Amino acid sequence: MIITKIKVNNFRNIKSLTWEPSPKLNIIYGNNGQGKTSLIEAMWLFTGAKSFTHTKDKELIKNDQQFYLLNCLFKDGNQSASAQIRYSGKKQVIFNNIKYKNTVALMGKLCCVVFAPNHLELIKGSPERRRNFIDLAISQIDQSYMRSVIEYSHALKQRNSLLKAILHSKASSDMLLDWNLVLARAGAKIISRRLWYTDLLAKTASKIYCNISNNAEKLDIVYSKANWLGKSQEELENILIKTFEHNQKQDIHTGFTNLGAHRDDLAIKLNGFFIKNYGSQGQQRSSIISLKLAECEILSNEKKIAPIVFLDDILSELDSKRREQLLACLSGKQVFVTCCDKIDLSTEVSSYYLMKDGNLLN
Repeated sequence: MIITKIKVNNFRNIKSLTWEPSPKLNIIYGNNGQGKTSLIEAMWLFTGAKSFTHTKDKELIKNDQQFYLLNCLFKDGNQSASAQIRYSGKKQVIFNNIKYKNTVALMGKLCCVVFAPNHLELIKGSPERRRNFIDLAISQIDQSYMRSVIEYSHALKQRNSLLKAILHSKASSDMLLDWNLVLARAGAKIISRRLWYTDLLAKTASKIYCNISNNAEKLDIVYSKANWLGKSQEELENILIKTFEHNQKQDIHTGFTNLGAHRDDLAIKLNGFFIKNYGSQGQQRSSIISLKLAECEILSNEKKIAPIVFLDDILSELDSKRREQLLACLSGKQVFVTCCDKIDLSTEVSSYYLMKDGNLLN
């Protein structure tokens, strides 16, 4: 899979840019604030995901402009596709000349993996970061999964609103039954797919980390709720219904749903210890590389494609050995690298581009 052409208008600090990147390795270098990450982010949005810098859509519009407009052409083997995203307070999406209501329609169409400095938060940050990571990874494989996530999120908001109403004697607790069923159905699918993906992730990332550490350390990844393990989707749905019923009094007292798929986490350990508490910065960085490379490998295996890879200001943080290992693992894929300096890599580089004032210069 490769991006053949990208057009960017009024996006962050890019006024207007049209680019036909190399199908191999693209090195985009230049000073900070010139538009390197903006360009990577513009391409990333065609995965159907939100900004990987966690920037809101309205903040992605260039100053003094009313909208941003992105166009992308990409190929999967011999099959070409086109997509457009326009945002002016509301998103408009077109894929292969068909209009859609939101970018969820793009999920699984353009498959990409991004490495960015803030991905250290996968180790050190909140459980929500890790849930979002695994949910997005699954969504690129299974488009219907994101619909379950959206359905679950909607049902959770409705149930929480109802819990607050019950607490203040403005609604009956009998009204919880319908939302319990909706939440349990969507939650069971989410947990079932997360368990499947976590098993693949644990095996693949552990193998990669062993290679990085020369078999000196062992990386373990476990889904945090042990009572979910080994259960079918139907069994999980029944467990969730009973869980919501059992915790109903506490939920009403607190005004929110205390247990469910929205409270789960990934436990990431190194040699049996939580890496966020006991791992060095080098070990944490190596674990992130292992997680992201595992994501890339799983996506390749499940979709039978070579995903596009974005390395946003990552290589400068790695020593030469880890840098070479990372690029070797990405051989055969279209890769986009951003960096401040024109780094010399010990591999075949297709093209260097200087980014200056929102423009690309060969």
